[in-house]
This record gives sequence, C-alpha cells and structure tokens, in this order.
Amino acid sequence: MRLPLRRGQGRRRRAALHRAALRPSRRTAKEPALVRLFGALRRGRFIERPNRFVVVCEVGGRRSSAYLPNPGRLSELLHPGAALLLEESPGKRHPFTAVAVERDGTPVMLHTHRTNDAAAHLIAEGLVPGFEGARILEREVRFGRSRFDLLVERRGRRTVVEVKSCTLFGRRAALFPDAVTERGARHVEELAALARDGLDAAVLFIVGSPGLECFLPDYHTDPAFAAALCRARTKVDVVACAVSYGADLTLEAETRRLPVAWSVVERENVDSGAYLAVARVERETTVEPGGLAPLRLSKGFYVYAGAAPAGLDAAVRGLRPLRKRLRSPFDHLRAVSTLRAALAVRTPEDSMACMLARGLRALSDRPVPGFGPGRCPCASHLFFFEKDPMNSPSFHDMLIHMRIERHLREP
Repeated sequence: MRLPLRRGQGRRRRAALHRAALRPSRRTAKEPALVRLFGALRRGRFIERPNRFVVVCEVGGRRSSAYLPNPGRLSELLHPGAALLLEESPGKRHPFTAVAVERDGTPVMLHTHRTNDAAAHLIAEGLVPGFEGARILEREVRFGRSRFDLLVERRGRRTVVEVKSCTLFGRRAALFPDAVTERGARHVEELAALARDGLDAAVLFIVGSPGLECFLPDYHTDPAFAAALCRARTKVDVVACAVSYGADLTLEAETRRLPVAWSVVERENVDSGAYLAVARVERETTVEPGGLAPLRLSKGFYVYAGAAPAGLDAAVRGLRPLRKRLRSPFDHLRAVSTLRAALAVRTPEDSMACMLARGLRALSDRPVPGFGPGRCPCASHLFFFEKDPMNSPSFHDMLIHMRIERHLREP
C-alpha cells in the first residue's frame, strides 16, 4: 500500500499520513506496505551542531542551516562529513529540515515527529508484532497531565501507546535514550498508573536498524528511565520494533520485534563502575600533577578512564566544575582544559576502568605514561588523541561494546 500523498509540504503531508493511519487497512497478504514519509529530499554534509535543534551543513557546495527535530545527543551519528538527508522548508527560518543521517550507507531517521507517523502506519498495516489486527482510534490523546501518541483498539481493549524513536545502536544492541529524559520516565510511570486503572498501556520503540539482536533501556545515560521501565514492565507492554527504511526514507514492510535484555539492566544498573572524561587542551602547556613529574601536554584531546567503585553519579557530576583545590592528577589536567564529555559506564565489576583503559590504548595516538589511579597494573589511564574522539565511530563502537555488548551472548 502506498499512501495517497500529495506533493505539498508540512501540514498537508502530515494530515494525509494521519488520515491514512486512521483508515482500516485493505492490504492483502501479497501487497508490500510501503509509505513515503517525506517528499523530495536533498543530500548534504554535516558540519556542526550549534544547539540541540539546529545543524550547520553543506548543501550543493554552499553552507546552510537546517532545523533538527530531535533533542537527543546523536553524538555517535553526527560526525563532521556525515551524509544528511534534508527536506526543503521554504519560508522557514532555516531553509532545510534534517530528517535522516546515513550510517554505514543506511539512513537513520532523525525526525521524531514523523516516527509517530511511521508507527501509526505500521500498526494500521498489522506490521508491529503484538499489535496484529489493532485499530487506531485516536492520535495525541490526553490522559491526566500528559498527552500520549496513540490510542488503539487491540484484542477488543483500548490501549494507550507512547512512541519513542530509537537512534542509538551498536552492532548488536539498540539503546534508548541517548540523553536524560525526565519526560520519558514520567510517561512510563503514568502509563503504569493507567494500567492499574484498567486500561492497557504500551511503550513502542521504533528502532531504525533491522539487523540487531536486542533492545535495552540505556541505564548508563539515564538510570532513572531504565529503572522506571523495569518497574513498569509487568503492567506496560514494552515493544521494541526494528524497522527498515529505503534510501529515499520509504518505510518498508520488514519489521521484527527485538527481545529486551532485562537481566542485564537489573544486574548492571548500579551507582558504581567507571567513567570516561574527554577533555580538550587548546594549546601546549605544562602541568605538575601531585606525585608525578611535570607533564607536557600537547594541543589536542585527552581521555581519562576513571574508577568509581561507589558514587559514580557524584563522580561524573564532579568532573564538570573546576576545582579550586587540585587533589587528583586529573584535576590538574582539568584546570587547563575544557571538558568535552563525561560518560558513565555502570557495572558492579571493579575492573571496569582498566578495561576501558585497554580499549582506549588501542584507539588513541599515544598513552600518557604513569597517569592513572594508584595500585593499578595499567601503564596509564590517560590517552592522547589528535582528533576529537567524540567524532570517531570507532570510539563510540568501543563505548557501546564496553557498556552493553560485552554482556550479550555470542551469536
């Protein structure tokens, strides 16, 4: 089935998608369920992201700006030079809207609002596992203090559905969210309350990569959301649906439900583990860390693997402010640098910082000898990168492996 979309932009296309999703499906078993979520798209190259909702890109050899309808960090996707798919936005403040980014030659949907359209279409077509035969009754329905994305009739009962767009994934696992979402945790808690009052409730994660093995709430980034989802899972149906998009962002008929690795979340979501602190040094300088010889720092990026056997959240928060009293060797580095990122890795294992140091050693330009916690067999826990590691796919692959994929059984 192809939705009867006109060539117009904005509201007309969204209205057409809305009407089509509310109609009963007439698709036969032989007809593929395809839908174009966007009109004609242009290609661009990502340059930078000055704020959460704007990207600067190169389009047709010219520098331009684009609205980014996605508040997530997207740091594993938006690297300088990454290919963007752009929809023209005539008459708007920004001439384009960034709707997708390519990863390994495959588009990853960024437009969170259109993900709701995709979810509604998939449900109407019977393509979401667990929602076969469901019928959409209403969109953007309000219950209590919150508005939820869909109200559907499933198995003769009304079901309130909240849709989440999942763009964070490694080679084997999908994760949500990629940034702290207090609103997401509140939605889960309110869905559980609706379920206790007699309604059915579900959270539907639309995962933009079809070849993954499982899904997890990202307890490293947002432990409160992960804990809320774990508590609610006996009352709220948690569905992670992997989908496929064509090169022109045609939503294809192939879908698959991903299992949720609850046991990993329950075991690993603790306030302990290790962290990566990514710091940028703007010019060559020398520091004298306590207990170490004077250290000459080159211009570039430094990543430190720190241990936090207890109080990981407090340790990560403590990296951001500059300390007046410099206690640890990293405090001396922090005093002459800008903190680029602080990344928690939650686990009850005591050896996590050393594992991260070994991973960094393989990726970095060089280690900084002797820079590490006491009584540690590692040669160093501090590593120098000439280029920003946050723009390196290999760095993000290593991080996701250490955070999640090392816990998964080999296929």
